[in-house]
Amino acid sequence: MASFTSTEFNSENYDRFRPVYPDGLYHQLMDYHVGARGLCVDVGCGSGQATFTLKEYFEKVIGSDISENQLAVARKRQTAGIEFKLGTGEDFSWLTETPDVITAAECLHWVDPQKFVVNVAKSLRDHGTLSYWLYTEPIFQNERANQVYNKFTYGSDYLGPYWDPGRRHFRNHLKELNQILLNSELFDEVKISNFKQEEGIKSGDILYLEKEMTISDFINFVSSWPSVFSWKRQRGKEDILNDFYNELNDCFEGDTMKVIWNSVLVFARRKQRFV
Repeated sequence: MASFTSTEFNSENYDRFRPVYPDGLYHQLMDYHVGARGLCVDVGCGSGQATFTLKEYFEKVIGSDISENQLAVARKRQTAGIEFKLGTGEDFSWLTETPDVITAAECLHWVDPQKFVVNVAKSLRDHGTLSYWLYTEPIFQNERANQVYNKFTYGSDYLGPYWDPGRRHFRNHLKELNQILLNSELFDEVKISNFKQEEGIKSGDILYLEKEMTISDFINFVSSWPSVFSWKRQRGKEDILNDFYNELNDCFEGDTMKVIWNSVLVFARRKQRFV
């Protein structure tokens, strides 16, 4: 995760070219949540992709992130009722209030899952909501393009060796964290919704992300990956992104393509404490 904390990391591209979380995601969160809507803590908030929308539903939102570079981008849009704190995903010791909801978007493959679950439980109010989500592999409606994507993303001569260990948790939809949560005596009413395109849509309770993108925009999205950052630091001027663009471009007649992301969406409720 060192790439995200580096001042060389391109937080502007990371913010600009990522897919946007749909309104339906927040509607599902509010349908699940019960009780007060005072404080929401958005863990791993990055440049605020979810943080600012969450403020529409809560009196106050605090976004936390390990990257000062990312937080600097978020603070450019900071408004009343929103704060940003520097901190890791497992540490809530800075809190002076009890959250009603803790969210984590596109970040938990970097954390220690056991510490995260325990510390969230310590921090949330009784019956408070934990919700986290992750969009994973983009799938093109073009099999050749999917092959190009897999080659450049995971090939041993391409970006494969440059991923951090957290990528394993990313690819398996946070399976270890999900199992810890399911087995925890601190949470109940755990709801896990996976969307995998090869399995189709089984219910409406999923995170569905679809975006029409130019190939250039997709490559700009790729440019924000930590593996690309690591590649550039180690291999200098060798331009893998240009090769990625050219091979992807050969797969389509035009410059626009539809991308759909696999995803996982999780809700859990903090159990009542007994004194």
